Amino acid sequence: MRINGQPDTRLLEQRARLEFHYPKEDIIIFVPFYENPEISESKTANLIEYNPLGRTGSLFAYTGAKSRKIKLKLTYTLPHLERFDMGVEKFRRLIDADSKETQRELFTKWSKQRKGVAVPSPSLEAEKRYSRAKIENEGMGRVIDMARKMEKYPESKGALALALAGGISGSVKTDADRFVDHLEPQAKHKVMDTLIFFTNIFRTSVDNDASNPLFGPPLLRLTFGTMYQSIPCVCKGVSIAYDDGMGYDLETLTPRRLTVDLDLTEVRVGDFGKYVPATVVQRDNLAGWESVINSPLTIDPGQLE
Repeated sequence: MRINGQPDTRLLEQRARLEFHYPKEDIIIFVPFYENPEISESKTANLIEYNPLGRTGSLFAYTGAKSRKIKLKLTYTLPHLERFDMGVEKFRRLIDADSKETQRELFTKWSKQRKGVAVPSPSLEAEKRYSRAKIENEGMGRVIDMARKMEKYPESKGALALALAGGISGSVKTDADRFVDHLEPQAKHKVMDTLIFFTNIFRTSVDNDASNPLFGPPLLRLTFGTMYQSIPCVCKGVSIAYDDGMGYDLETLTPRRLTVDLDLTEVRVGDFGKYVPATVVQRDNLAGWESVINSPLTIDPGQLE
């Protein structure tokens, strides 16, 4: 992926994601973020208020706090996803051992990887895609530049969305069409399959196992750079919307852009013992302000060491 003709070095899809941990089959589904998410959080204390007679101020007794609430908004744009390596199996992991090495490999290896077959280098694969899409990217740059110059389409409304939707006539529309449809049909369908897979994974955020209701909804872990380090959450609500302004793929009617809103609540259980970050179980124990003003200077579970 390139930004203003330069390689995108953020590697956002490698540093920001949701992990869906399903309780029955020990399966983890990784859903990366390919565009910057919108995240907000809130937390409230449980306080009992006392108002003694004749006192001009209240007294409070602290009885605990409610779990942190996190609002997460994600956007997936089909033409944007075409710049990345897609495929359903790439995002599915199986837990088959308890060793630290195996657990670490959950985050680094493709699932069902054959022994002796090296995983393609992300940087190498990216450069190949950059070369393949150079002409289309240059054409898309002209689309965006022209759209921004049009007063009736201010930048705040998203010139990129306008251009990808083919909202500008003439040769500019031709450039946009090339940008959207530059992939071979098989590769394009692979991207669509992955997007549909992501959509269905989000839909399971509040579902249990219908064949055995004892297994509840998946545990979601939020990772976003340094701000959210593998935060365990339950999902209380999910909504999915499609951007009509971006249009649909004409062959499959797959929306070119979808927005996912998740209402998450943090859940810290662990083994009900001492909080120790970056360990398999103890990282999910409760932590208070003592963990922030002293080592480890955080209350996040952290990535596994």
